[in-house]
Amino acid sequence: MPAAYPESDCRRRFRDRLGLLSLAIFFLWLPCPISIWAQYGYQVWTADNGLPRNGVRGVTQTPDGYLWISTLDGLVRFDGIGFTVFNKGNSPGIISNRFTVIERGRDGDLWVVYESGGLLRYHDGHFRTYDTKDGIPGSVVSTVTSDSSGHVWILSRGQIAQWNEKADRFELSSDLNKRIYGPLVWDETGFVAYDKAKIYCFSRGHYEVYQLPLRIRGKVISQVGLDQDRTAWVNMSDGELIRLGAGDPFQPHELAPQKQVSCRGPDGKTWIFSPTLEMNRSIVTAPGREHLNLTFRYAFPDNQGNLWLATEEGLYRIQDQVIRVLSTDHGLQDQDVYPVYQDRSGAVWMGVWHKGLSRFQNGKFQTFGVAEGLPSPLVTSLYQDGGGRIWIATHGGLTTYQNGHFSNAGVPSFPDDVVQAIYQDRTGTMWFGRRSGVSSLKNNILKPFPARDETAPRDVHVIAETPNGDLWVGGVNGLFQLHEGRAIHWSESEGLGSNNIWSLHADCDGTLWIGTFDGGLARLKNGHVTRYTTANGLFNDGVFQILDDDLGNLWMSCDLGIYRVNKRELIDMAEGKLTSISSIAFGKADGLRTLDSNGGVSPAGTRASDGTLWFPTQDGVAIVDPRKVSIDLRTPRISIESATLDWLSVPVNAPIPIPPSKYNLQIHYTAPDFARPNQLRFRYKLVGLDQDWTEAGFHRFASYTHLPPGHYQFIVSVKNADGSWSAPSKILPVDVFASFYKTKWFELLVLSTIAVIAIAVWRYRLSELKAKSALQLDFLQQLITSQEDERQRIARELHDSLGQRLVIINSSAKLALRFRGNSVKSDESIFEEISSEAIAGLEDTRSIAYDLRPSHLDRLGLTQSIYYLVQKASAASNMSIIAKLENIDDLLPPDQWINLYRIVQEAVGNAIKYSSASTATVCIEKNNKQTVMTIEDDGVGFEVDGNINKAGRMGMGLRGMAERAALIGSEFAIRSAPGKGTVITLQINTIPKV
Repeated sequence: MPAAYPESDCRRRFRDRLGLLSLAIFFLWLPCPISIWAQYGYQVWTADNGLPRNGVRGVTQTPDGYLWISTLDGLVRFDGIGFTVFNKGNSPGIISNRFTVIERGRDGDLWVVYESGGLLRYHDGHFRTYDTKDGIPGSVVSTVTSDSSGHVWILSRGQIAQWNEKADRFELSSDLNKRIYGPLVWDETGFVAYDKAKIYCFSRGHYEVYQLPLRIRGKVISQVGLDQDRTAWVNMSDGELIRLGAGDPFQPHELAPQKQVSCRGPDGKTWIFSPTLEMNRSIVTAPGREHLNLTFRYAFPDNQGNLWLATEEGLYRIQDQVIRVLSTDHGLQDQDVYPVYQDRSGAVWMGVWHKGLSRFQNGKFQTFGVAEGLPSPLVTSLYQDGGGRIWIATHGGLTTYQNGHFSNAGVPSFPDDVVQAIYQDRTGTMWFGRRSGVSSLKNNILKPFPARDETAPRDVHVIAETPNGDLWVGGVNGLFQLHEGRAIHWSESEGLGSNNIWSLHADCDGTLWIGTFDGGLARLKNGHVTRYTTANGLFNDGVFQILDDDLGNLWMSCDLGIYRVNKRELIDMAEGKLTSISSIAFGKADGLRTLDSNGGVSPAGTRASDGTLWFPTQDGVAIVDPRKVSIDLRTPRISIESATLDWLSVPVNAPIPIPPSKYNLQIHYTAPDFARPNQLRFRYKLVGLDQDWTEAGFHRFASYTHLPPGHYQFIVSVKNADGSWSAPSKILPVDVFASFYKTKWFELLVLSTIAVIAIAVWRYRLSELKAKSALQLDFLQQLITSQEDERQRIARELHDSLGQRLVIINSSAKLALRFRGNSVKSDESIFEEISSEAIAGLEDTRSIAYDLRPSHLDRLGLTQSIYYLVQKASAASNMSIIAKLENIDDLLPPDQWINLYRIVQEAVGNAIKYSSASTATVCIEKNNKQTVMTIEDDGVGFEVDGNINKAGRMGMGLRGMAERAALIGSEFAIRSAPGKGTVITLQINTIPKV
């Protein structure tokens, strides 16, 4: 079948006639009763807000909830918020950006036809283009169709081929290729062939044959489309449109002409279209004050009750409008409405700003202005008292309306003030809330509130009464409670979100709901205030009016439209069972003409006797029937779309490995939703790191930086319209690898090495301590032996010298006494002998005492004592010993001098005894930081380690010098080798103060 036919004059005339018919149908819709106002609203996406190009060729939906859109500049995936474009620049497997037909296959596969005739498949996240080597009969694919089981057929060069999944190729369908086919139009994609008598249609896996009526046989058929009822719509070349019903292929079954085409969605909803020229269709929508007739070729109903239209002007979403609006085009005086009130007769009164008062009843408006008796056209409050009078407050004062007449009888006057709230309590007392305060009227007596000198309400917006008889007044300076004649003031300090109170709603259980201008909603029950704001799920912090329905919801108005909250959620949050609530907002797509609601006067909305809710806006009165508001409570399916690691894309169909050099991980997730996608709330958790869920609000990404090494699992949850959190998403594993020096094996290696080193050090230290202990023990033993030797020496000297001399002195003395006066031995010689022995004994005593502590240390000082020691040693030996000494008397405390002196004495003595040296030097030098003493000889030297540890006098002397050096806080060193002399160094780093 030819792809296109030349347009005949007859066809052009028919197109013009059909265009006029569509226009006529459009105008016929306008005078319809209010009960059947246009129910469709729309939202459009174009190249200005996300699409790569305005021209949309096809739409479908995959099982994961995404919409896929084919355009002439890329294939687009849509989640309700953002578009992801796939093209040959960013997606391997795509060879062109111009797409036409798009069809869903098995398990979410997509089959897309290129405008040039190629075929693209999207499978498991990858794209692949098929051609003749894959079994396609020709180089050009015209269209594609599939059935509910996922079987796929294509049309190429008039031939039909079916996809063989196992063989991974297309195979010609022998049963269907008896004729040359062309593509069907409309949503029931498929193929059509015909001859002079019949039309043959294959669509969605079904084959139908339609017998042509005799009157059109032989005529040229332009295009054929199928609807969901398998009715064939045949567009003849002369412009005639006929309908053929499925049935007996041998008997013509022409249906009566019809100007409507129906389309049913998965939820059973039926959409009604009008056929137009060139086999297009149209639908009338009401996007606000205007009616728009949208023409399209392809329509797709999704699983949430939306209808998607592929047009040349963009992608349109068509929705039911659950909000009706009464405005100037329905008879309202003006579009800006403030107080709205229904009286007991069912009439709804509306204060129309700058124009007066409108009364709506039985589908008709009645208007009142200054000419009819209103004090002023600016109406600020409405109320009906127990006697049936309608009280009307205006900028010009108060008046009442009853039995068709306005009256000022019994009406109080408030000069230079405006009444914004009127209420009659259960005792019959009338209350008037004004800009300057509140007054009560009973028995024609007007009293201020409060009566005593207390803080009074100012700029009053609303007055309400709770079942216990308490009166509540809300103004700009808080909430005032009149309880048993006493005024109680509630403000932000008691928990209210704002002192500017705009609305009050009292429940029968005594709960008071408090709406503020900018501080959210509050619940007051049993003296306890619970506050709700956008931070915990409220749609907006403005609450201009609060109305309830019979379904357990509170409806509120604000500057951004109308929204509702489930009262059970509010109560559960007040009782600590929930930490957040969910709100459902309604805007222009739901029927509002403007998002700006009005408030600040009373009542700023009313619940009608039929259960409908009326809210004033800046473009008419919005009417909601809560019983007809259908909310999709199914939980959207969560999808983890993409991830970046240090801003480079990484796949999410496998665990994400994070090497040590990467630090910034960002994961993008979503939940495709096309009812109210911008109201979904998310939370996520990285299992293994996060203890609790992270509340993400409306954000659809999670960021992590510098994750510690480990194995984690990322999950997401979404809150649906009824406030329930979904089950967690499919797990995305995240593996963070540590640097080699942070790995377990490296830590184990380091710990093992440290342990080995510690053990080695410990064993070395232990052996060192043992050796030192043994050395100290040996030294101690030698010291004891030396001391015993010294004692024995002193004892021998005392016995051999001093003792013998004392014996001689004693014997001489006795002899002198015996021979006193005897001339045999003169007394003089005896006494001379005693004197001689006594002097010798004294010298021996001094020598012994000197060996214990030289006496000249105390007389001469340390420096001179060392000098004297060196001189004496040099004179008593064959060695030349030179002393180069600086004054070191202030170097050590006097009680420590002996240690330094003994070190010099021992070193010089060792040099004389063992070195066989010819010369030696004792040198002491001082500077600001240290004192260095050096004792050097040019003798035979010795092995230091071998001698310092051995027993004997030399080993004992060397260790004794080291011990004495430690006692005075100095560093002691010996440098010697056989044949190279000996150098003993003593270094004191700091100079102690005496």
